[in-house]
Amino acid sequence: MSSDLEKVGSERLESGSRSEADRESKRESLEAPGRHSLSRVRSSSIVRIRSNNGHGVADLEEDNATDGTLALNQPQPEKDPFEVAWDGDDDPLALGPLIMSPLSEFIGRRPIYLVSWALFLIWLIPSAVAQNTATMFIARFIDGFAGSSFLSVAGGTVSDVFKRNEIQAPMAIISLSPFIDPIKLRDKARILRKETGDDRWKAPMEKSTKSVAATIGYSLLRPFQLLLFEPMCLLLCIFSALLLGILYLFFGAFPLVFGGNYGFNLWQTGLSFLGIFIGMIICSSTSPVWRRVHTRLVEQNGDTPEPEFRLPSAILGALLCPIGLFIFAWGAFPWVHWIVPIIGSGIFGCGTLLVFTGIFTFLVDAYPHFAASALAANSFTRCVFAAAFPLFGIQMYHKLGYQWGSSLLAFLTVVMIPFPYLFFRYGKQIRKNSRYAK
Repeated sequence: MSSDLEKVGSERLESGSRSEADRESKRESLEAPGRHSLSRVRSSSIVRIRSNNGHGVADLEEDNATDGTLALNQPQPEKDPFEVAWDGDDDPLALGPLIMSPLSEFIGRRPIYLVSWALFLIWLIPSAVAQNTATMFIARFIDGFAGSSFLSVAGGTVSDVFKRNEIQAPMAIISLSPFIDPIKLRDKARILRKETGDDRWKAPMEKSTKSVAATIGYSLLRPFQLLLFEPMCLLLCIFSALLLGILYLFFGAFPLVFGGNYGFNLWQTGLSFLGIFIGMIICSSTSPVWRRVHTRLVEQNGDTPEPEFRLPSAILGALLCPIGLFIFAWGAFPWVHWIVPIIGSGIFGCGTLLVFTGIFTFLVDAYPHFAASALAANSFTRCVFAAAFPLFGIQMYHKLGYQWGSSLLAFLTVVMIPFPYLFFRYGKQIRKNSRYAK
């Protein structure tokens, strides 16, 4: 390591007198496999094909393309060998939605967590003591905006710790929550400059001239471009949003079903949600199975991974969701034991988490250059459905009854059953005609 540092330092002192051909030969020698950690940083940055922060929302490359067509359809410029990148076990995937992800690229995740947590707690107080509707709306809006930060960067925080081929299990765990980082790259570049005396080592964000406002502007635009121009992204986002909307609708449906049919009091109604929780826990325990399925599919494909190999869990989950909802619907009679609808809700919870895990990991792999934008589009769609469904849930059950109300929800999920399988079979052909997908 010390010899490498001395060699790089001598390069800097003699760089003024060397010819361009000498520089090129030196760069080629630095890519030799016998080099150690410093050379590995250099070589990995040359072959890296993803965006600067793994799967970032904002493109810090200095071009004017806003739709991603330039980066994907035209030859890529030669990478700067002194651009600092992550290698090996340190490689983070930056996952984030509309606003918080680009902000984290400039200030890091920790400030967002701390500030958002403080605002979330503070604005709970006016929500609790509000005396009128206007105060409640404003306080809840700010509180929800602050709380959304955790959904925004939680997946990215998990992905900071695990490699890309290891995200299946942690993504399953983090998917339970709804119901590093460029700053580190900058610090790494500073350390390299200090140790080597070579000012050419730069993090991507240090070479960018885009402002925070421009970065946020691009990050707000691209998720909607993905929803408009990418049918796979749109349909899978709608599917996951539908499931989350139903999950939130259950918060109003359970008191009706279990209170009205079985006479449950408040704490018993609260315990009835354990069915969904247990179903999700059982689903999380199946992560090793899906890892083996993914490994076997990769081996059968000549050791070439494809994004579609992430979808088998979503295929099974798409079948379990309507089954669970139909059991919940037609088991909700007073003469049927209360455990039957709870079992149905558990099957639905298990299927929901399977779908979420498959869709999230698929979006990361299918849109490697714009994965955070794809997840931002998914987060936006899910939040819209989650906000809308509880508004009509109680009225729907009063109008249609417990059985047909839940059956209506089940029929909606039945419509979505084919899409994970269709994308598993034909996703590769669809991606060939995509302007964003890999």
